[in-house]
Amino acid sequence: MEPLPPSDRMGINFINSAQHEPDGARYEAAALTGAGWDRWPVYWSSVEVEPDVFEWGEYDRLVSEEIERGINIEAILMVAPRFYSVSGITLPTGTREPIFSDGTDEPGPDKEINPENRWAVFVSRAVERYMPGGILAEREGWPDGAGIRVWEVWNEPDLFQYWADTVGAYARLLRVAYIVTHWLDPDATIMIGGLATRPGDTSDWFRTLLIFLASDPNRDRFNWYFDAVGVHSYFDIRDTRDSIAYVQRALAYYGLDKPIWLNENGVAVWDDYPGPFWTRQGTYPMHYKATQEEQAAYIIQTATYSFALGADVFFYFQLYDDCGDSPAGTDFPLHEGELCEELDPCWGNAYGLFRNPENSLCFTHHPEPGTPRPALRAYRLISRLFGHVEFEVLSADDDPRAQVARFAFYRPDTSQRVLVMWNQTGGEVTIDVPTIGSTAELIDMYGESVTIHGENGAYTITLEPATNLNNPDHPGRYAIGGPPLILIERVPPTVLQ
Repeated sequence: MEPLPPSDRMGINFINSAQHEPDGARYEAAALTGAGWDRWPVYWSSVEVEPDVFEWGEYDRLVSEEIERGINIEAILMVAPRFYSVSGITLPTGTREPIFSDGTDEPGPDKEINPENRWAVFVSRAVERYMPGGILAEREGWPDGAGIRVWEVWNEPDLFQYWADTVGAYARLLRVAYIVTHWLDPDATIMIGGLATRPGDTSDWFRTLLIFLASDPNRDRFNWYFDAVGVHSYFDIRDTRDSIAYVQRALAYYGLDKPIWLNENGVAVWDDYPGPFWTRQGTYPMHYKATQEEQAAYIIQTATYSFALGADVFFYFQLYDDCGDSPAGTDFPLHEGELCEELDPCWGNAYGLFRNPENSLCFTHHPEPGTPRPALRAYRLISRLFGHVEFEVLSADDDPRAQVARFAFYRPDTSQRVLVMWNQTGGEVTIDVPTIGSTAELIDMYGESVTIHGENGAYTITLEPATNLNNPDHPGRYAIGGPPLILIERVPPTVLQ
């Protein structure tokens, strides 16, 4: 399997992180995906070890390695030291104090950060250090433009376990980060922390945040204090569609059109270690999980939704299983059910495109350590389909009452129509796709292709059934469609005029 050229539209969560030991194998694995972005957290609590004592060593190593390898970085600024926040996930000490030492929030030349606003101090230190032309760039001799330009303000602030303060407190956190970052690097991007709640949740967190920002008299001057929005989606492909559309509607209400990144997105498998492969179908450990084949289909389908709805970048969570949602050090041997009942824990969440190697922090007992899952081939296919070519969205038809979901894209540079299709039912479906030419390329979700010929003005295509009924919130609904197929056909430009 050959490396793919990295794409600015494709990302992976945790290609590496400051919490991993230096490991070139991770980058070799990432090179197979075609991902051009890595996303990981900068834990304030790990950097400022005592008040005004900053230790950047592990992050210096990580950033330098990724810059040298040409990887774009989306860095998440999050988790305050406990001496500035009772729990680390509430508004840090002094954040409501003025940003600058002259007692204002007004940026300008020759200003200094107010030392009482500890969040402003941390943001300024991080940006000054890692921005293009910053401290590390000068020290390492990076080329012009090399450095971190995308800064995400916290992770999933709409979930209590990550942000235990009010929406208004987060609005202040965001304002400070935006003003400080753009004061230092006008070309930076400040992103609202990836949203995890779903449309219809009672909190309506994102709309509430926009209400707070709308009341700020300086909102237009400071671009509403954000340049982009992160969205997270897991397991059910319709959550990707609904979450992106929800953010778009909320922005449109205020006349805003901001880039949206699907910057965390994935599904764990149950039929491979460390997933609960020993359990019986339909039991609790199966909830919100998929087979390895369903995981591959999920990647094609969520990426299709993402690009059809206009998301700028598609990220998958994650490169390896690592620790999934488990604490560092979680491990257990390969086992069957009887042995598992004697262990705690006895299964973990296996999200990875790759299984863990033997030297991983967690889940080290796979009989084929470090090998790719079928999902890698699906991700590679998406990189080839959408990563480096311009495309237009022609149509998107995923009516849940229809048997088949169909998405049509057009590549103007090559005059090609690209159709992505999957079965939404539990039975095999055969459909006719009207021809434009006489032949087309038909690609399965692993990138294998055949040439097909139209007859009587149509290509006849059979789509295999959907199989995943593991969403307890929607019993009877297929959370992931059947194995998708992609049809690529050359289209004379006059046909679409």
